[in-house]
Amino acid sequence: MLSRGLRSDLVGKIGKHDHTVSNLASFSHKQLRKFYSSKETKEIEAAVKRKPIPPETVDELLRLSNGSCCYCADGNSSQPFQIHHVEEHAISQDDSLNNLMVVCPTHHSAIPEKKYSVEEQLRTRDQWYSIAEVAREFNEKGVPFPYKAFEAAVAVGKPDLAEVVDFAQLSPSTIRALTDNAWTSDAAELLRNHNFLMVTGGSGAGKTTLAIGVALKIPDSRVFRYIVPRDHDNRTILKEIMLFLSFVTKPTVVILDDANLWLCRDDLKKIVRAATPLARLIATVTQDGSDYEKHDAEASYFENRLVLTWEVYRPYVTTFLKENEPEIVGLLMRHRDGSHHEEIRIDHMGPSLDFRMHQYGDEAKSVWQFMFLLRAGWSSVNNELRESFSNDRADVLVACLAMEQIAEAERAMSPEEVLEKVSCLKKVFAPPIESKWIEGVLEKLLKGWLR
Repeated sequence: MLSRGLRSDLVGKIGKHDHTVSNLASFSHKQLRKFYSSKETKEIEAAVKRKPIPPETVDELLRLSNGSCCYCADGNSSQPFQIHHVEEHAISQDDSLNNLMVVCPTHHSAIPEKKYSVEEQLRTRDQWYSIAEVAREFNEKGVPFPYKAFEAAVAVGKPDLAEVVDFAQLSPSTIRALTDNAWTSDAAELLRNHNFLMVTGGSGAGKTTLAIGVALKIPDSRVFRYIVPRDHDNRTILKEIMLFLSFVTKPTVVILDDANLWLCRDDLKKIVRAATPLARLIATVTQDGSDYEKHDAEASYFENRLVLTWEVYRPYVTTFLKENEPEIVGLLMRHRDGSHHEEIRIDHMGPSLDFRMHQYGDEAKSVWQFMFLLRAGWSSVNNELRESFSNDRADVLVACLAMEQIAEAERAMSPEEVLEKVSCLKKVFAPPIESKWIEGVLEKLLKGWLR
């Protein structure tokens, strides 16, 4: 009955009544209503008319998903679930394993309502399959798997260049295309030879993107990122990562983002020593602000270390954009304000993409800043500032903080730094501002947000 699309909880109810498919098919609507609700009756009537999915396909589907929803991704096989067709059955008539996934009733309704694309559904499913596979490896050893502690990176479908321009979270498919270059290949070779790779650089440098790109270049390997819990305990973190590295039975790459911000050097050393050809490791290290020397000193203890800077990676980014120029220009122009200064053309009637990339490439300090500028970042900021100046002066401080965090990818600022940044705006403030006043304004704003 699952093979006909019925929910697992409804199948259980049907079983309690000892009804078979033949019974249900022979019942009239009125007879069915004696045992089932109106909604259940409609589901049953639709299901008994549908050709069942082959039993071996259903068995394999439940094995791959561990009998739980691919969207919930929590391994809870006791909750009701349904078999969902990625491409609608009424259109595709496709009952093959590749067109099926296990979902809970809530997500079964949400998929058409939210118009999830086929590629998005397949990516979600395959990400869960990767996690479920490792969970089975844990279960074979009698150890519960830490769901939500690891996220799989699966490259499914074509790259979406809009993600690059719109600052959306990059899908693995887009990352794979964006990092398909000699530098990433050389980094992957280092990882293959030494089982560990450290990528260091500032915020917005593209460390995580590079790490995923490198991992995806290791043949036949699964790729996972460790998700640091909010209230993390280093002993728990260390245990989860070490168990993961030791329990996997297929080639795997684990990525630890900003490892120096939540792991001490000794803990990271222990994890590095646990890396093997079966369980390789990539750690990214953030080097920003006043802690730069401290972070760099810790990173230098490790071999196989790449320093990711804008100067190093700039040629690869600009080459990728140039190779996809028509689409990139079209996406960039959606963010322009219509002025000639911000225009990009692919003909000879205005500034070219090459011209803008050279102009902003010299100003930027990271991939993030470069794309922000290329996307008319300063025009957007100027518009926001003009709006702020016409309102409460506290907005200027917030705008200043926001701009700095955008430019430096969420770097914190002290009141003294804010004062220095806004000191050029003397006409906006009367009387002249002091760092103590800035601190008071920000504390007041923070209290308001926390409420």
